Amino acid sequence: MTLDQSMSMNELAVSLLFIGAILLMGESILLLHLKKRSPSPYLKKTARGRYVGAFRMKQLWVVPLLFVIPGDWVDGLPYWPQLAYGETSFSFILFPYVIGFQRQWLSTYPNEGLQIERKRLIQLSLIAFILGVISLMYMDIAIYALAMVGLFAVIRSFVALMKERKDEAFVKPLNEGLPIVGVLPNSPAEQMGLKIGEVIRSVNQQIVYDEKGFYEAVQKNAAHCRLQVLGRNQEIRLEQTVLFEQDHFKLGLLFMTEKATSGK
Repeated sequence: MTLDQSMSMNELAVSLLFIGAILLMGESILLLHLKKRSPSPYLKKTARGRYVGAFRMKQLWVVPLLFVIPGDWVDGLPYWPQLAYGETSFSFILFPYVIGFQRQWLSTYPNEGLQIERKRLIQLSLIAFILGVISLMYMDIAIYALAMVGLFAVIRSFVALMKERKDEAFVKPLNEGLPIVGVLPNSPAEQMGLKIGEVIRSVNQQIVYDEKGFYEAVQKNAAHCRLQVLGRNQEIRLEQTVLFEQDHFKLGLLFMTEKATSGK
């Protein structure tokens, strides 16, 4: 490799570090919008043959990126606009960049998982930016700096994946009570402050063991539905709401099914 080729590769590496830093920070900002969305619950079969509650979230964004390019790159395009600065001409090109996000959580609450992911992206963005600045002063290390960022990203993702698999699921079948795997937006359940991972212990002073028993207990006194809830902090609290006689099914809660409880 000649000296000019080496310089060109290092300059490209520096550019990729800064572009990567911008894109990573942009993705962390986009994740803020996912907080308003409810994750999709599903049942996951463990190695022991039991079903536990898990959650996944998918999102795809198309982000327009504006690049500044030398004017002679578009000389073959007669109507492509060019700007001149002294003896140098340059132009702009708009490039669509697709960002895909897909995560599943088993032992981490989805909102907390999003915060962890945002923190990881921000850290990676700052590392890429700092290494980019250092590489501007010491151009010979640019390629190694780019490789370090890539390696760090892979290691962080691998560690997070192993931790998620190793830790115990926070939504699992119980002998008494119903674990909540989903709370519908704008529902009475959301207004009561019920959250994923909490457990409904009893309804109208009647202990519940399955979904059928839950709704039967609700119907007994739907006008003043009282729930005993075991929170994420393992503290018990009471919640209540008012439902119309035929609206017991509109409470807005999703539970683990009988299949999950029985493991069949």
